[in-house]
Amino acid sequence: MVTKKRIVFHTGGPEFHPVARQALVIQQWLGDVYQCEFHDGIDAFDQLENCDLLVLMGLHWDGMSADWTGRLPYRPMQDPHKSAFEKY
Repeated sequence: MVTKKRIVFHTGGPEFHPVARQALVIQQWLGDVYQCEFHDGIDAFDQLENCDLLVLMGLHWDGMSADWTGRLPYRPMQDPHKSAFEKY
């Protein structure tokens, strides 16, 4: 059995930054050769074990809760996220 390379896409942010839709387009370009996963915000950093490629596309910052962004939730990276990123 051949295991597909695993790509984790960091998506998220206000609707006027359509990175989730852009990531889906990239997935279509790649075809079924890769296992693509899409995660919003810091959830992407929970997925780095056995990840072959991390693609950071999304917007994730403490200003996301502003009115003009749609009051999106912001969860800062915690030590486990930072450690996973450093290990990756």
